[in-house]
Amino acid sequence: MTSNNMESNLHRIAINDLVLSFVKIELIQEITPVKGYVDMIVSEKFGAINDKQKEKLHIVQKQVDRLLSLVSEINVAKLDEIIHDNSLQINDN
Repeated sequence: MTSNNMESNLHRIAINDLVLSFVKIELIQEITPVKGYVDMIVSEKFGAINDKQKEKLHIVQKQVDRLLSLVSEINVAKLDEIIHDNSLQINDN
């Protein structure tokens, strides 16, 4: 591998890391208020809710928690692996 290729790869990795970090922060910033409001509604901070509403909101809570967990597991190495695998598949066709 030449010096230029190594520099190019390092630059690409740095850009991927930066973009991924930005995406993670943006997603977390958007999801967090949803989680907070759903939690407050379920705990009846804004008033009473019926059992059906509580049941549906518990589903929303689980999905929001799952989404936050998925976002926190995003990592650059995995993204790079996915991009690399996809480019190989595209080139093979």
